[in-house]
Amino acid sequence: MSPIPALPAVVFDFDGTVCVGDEPVRAYADAVLAAASVSPERAAEVRGRLDAFLAGPSTGIGTGARTGTNTGTPDGPSYIDGYAAVAALTAELASPAEQDAAYHTARRALAEGRLAIAAPLGLAELLHSLAGRAERVLVTNAPALGIAEALTAIGLEGCFDRLITDARKPDGWSRILPQLTSEADRPAARLLSIGDIWLNDLAEPLTVGATAFLIDRFGGTRGPAHAAAPVIEELYPALQAWVDAPEAFRTAHPAAMPAALAASAAAPTPAGAPARAD
Repeated sequence: MSPIPALPAVVFDFDGTVCVGDEPVRAYADAVLAAASVSPERAAEVRGRLDAFLAGPSTGIGTGARTGTNTGTPDGPSYIDGYAAVAALTAELASPAEQDAAYHTARRALAEGRLAIAAPLGLAELLHSLAGRAERVLVTNAPALGIAEALTAIGLEGCFDRLITDARKPDGWSRILPQLTSEADRPAARLLSIGDIWLNDLAEPLTVGATAFLIDRFGGTRGPAHAAAPVIEELYPALQAWVDAPEAFRTAHPAAMPAALAASAAAPTPAGAPARAD
């Protein structure tokens, strides 16, 4: 008898993917500015530029609303996420050690339930629907501090089969990917990674033959994916289709740049043709 194949595995990032809301980023900025002892005027400038960036293509907690440009200002720089924006905006004000300490201060606030966060709408129901159909894995660069508490706070306690913290993506994928593929008797084609930072969440899985879904909140991503959207809610149908038939999904949805995926999704479906999952 042929061995029963391992279930497909769906890997989710944490911040910006299953946990949304900008208060943790703002708490990080506040902690950096406090450590740097900058003037109120300089602090207001940094916070204003951060707010402009965060008011990019999609805003809100799980709403799917889209407003503004990809940085919030016509000629502003683009950052991969809010944490990177804070680090760049305060680089001349605080040392790397001060920034690192401020980050952990913000994570403690998260663990203590002092920051407003939420799960994307419908994510808990989606994860419950995957039970027994796919291994649900959370892989995050964040420390373990606050992760369990945050999952409970946003209604996702018990929704993941495996939690990997302090992942150190992208380099950490060299350790994590074998755990999820060869060591689990699972071909890479039966692995899907979902995240909001292409380099951290998708680049390495793509190199081994995994499927990649991108949450492209801020736009301007320079790497391919098999499906992309500004919010994860728009990826639910594609995710369900992939879990049902990973190989068939990859054949029907080859990896492409996010702009090309968006154009394909926006194109009218020919009469009599099935609607595309993405």
